[in-house]
Amino acid sequence: MDKIKYEVKVIPGSKINKVLEDDNKLKVYLKEKAEKGLANGALISVLEKHFKTSVKLVKGKTSRNKIVLVDRT
Repeated sequence: MDKIKYEVKVIPGSKINKVLEDDNKLKVYLKEKAEKGLANGALISVLEKHFKTSVKLVKGKTSRNKIVLVDRT
């Protein structure tokens, strides 16, 4: 199974969950705040719903700029 790498900029504490896509870069707005890993969990959940496949956070656990791998199906 192939994987696609995306650069992600996370904006926590937004009013809605929203994913904006531009080439291999994503801007993800999350309702969750960046506390105790809540935003990371929400990010994975939102991206898995968006892409309808599994997503793995590979870089940027404590940063707003992250790298994720998305399974291609």
